[in-house]
Amino acid sequence: MKFLLIYVPNLRFEKFNNNWSRTTISKVCVCNPKNEDKLDDEFIYIDLESVEKGVLKSKNIIHLKNAPSRAQRIYVKNDILFQSVRPYQCNNYLLNEDDDFLQYVASTGYIQLRTTLNPYFLFQLLNTDKINNEVMLRCTGTSYPAINSNDFSNILITITNDRNEQNKIAKFFSLIEERIQTQIKIIELKQSLIKDIENRILWKTTNTQTKPIREFLTEINNKSIGYISKMVNIF
Repeated sequence: MKFLLIYVPNLRFEKFNNNWSRTTISKVCVCNPKNEDKLDDEFIYIDLESVEKGVLKSKNIIHLKNAPSRAQRIYVKNDILFQSVRPYQCNNYLLNEDDDFLQYVASTGYIQLRTTLNPYFLFQLLNTDKINNEVMLRCTGTSYPAINSNDFSNILITITNDRNEQNKIAKFFSLIEERIQTQIKIIELKQSLIKDIENRILWKTTNTQTKPIREFLTEINNKSIGYISKMVNIF
């Protein structure tokens, strides 16, 4: 007797009750699609140092004549870049930038994925520990472990075929990511403020009249940095 395996997530949004299905990445993605266009004379190059934890940290504009040999993959909006070299770093990226003037070209150190699923749903799925473990099992090399596109495309994944459920999950995670990026900016702003205050209090000296800390913090708070208001009251 054959048993039918049923896949459902442990945690789920209400009103969705269909079974999930087991498939391979290659069935829902085109891995490294062929370039239909040629590289422009100038483009934005994404190398393995450009992305950190899903965020494009830098846009390096380079000329074709100066481009490294790895600059080969032309990306379009909603393509996914999966880091194939040292994939345990999880520096993958979903290309959601709108740029009408410059191409986005990525290093062959990434596997390019163009999917029929909601791209953000798949992107989150590929960043899970389970997928990362499957990838690492297929990697070769020690100092720079890497996975090739064929081995990657044959990895099994479990997905919902309900587009509405994909969209719901994608929206949920995108809101969390937005919140995280907002908090990171706040932290960076606070760190910059600390450095500025340290510099003014501990290192800079002046022969002119000094400014009270309270007045300095009030000026900052008036520039819409709301969390400074509590510090103003302290002084």
